[in-house]
Amino acid sequence: MFYWGETAFFYQIGWDPSFAKYSPGVVLISKAIEDAINMKKRYFDFLRGDESYKLKWTNMKRCTVTIMLSHKPMGHLLFASLSLKDWIKRLAKR
Repeated sequence: MFYWGETAFFYQIGWDPSFAKYSPGVVLISKAIEDAINMKKRYFDFLRGDESYKLKWTNMKRCTVTIMLSHKPMGHLLFASLSLKDWIKRLAKR
């Protein structure tokens, strides 16, 4: 958890299928939300990503946009490699 202003940010959670029947993730998220309420936070943000567990807690989504600029050839190469990585990830999901 990270806190900034009126918001509690839920940064990361792990998943071990062998413990699924015990639902430790549900317990952890419940406790994090309870703590945020006790700290008088107005917002609980799961941050970016479209993992299915997030939809069990909210139906709201926000779009995150990253803008990167470069004026050097190495920067252009980096951006091209990041675009290729994203394209491969999208292809793998299909």
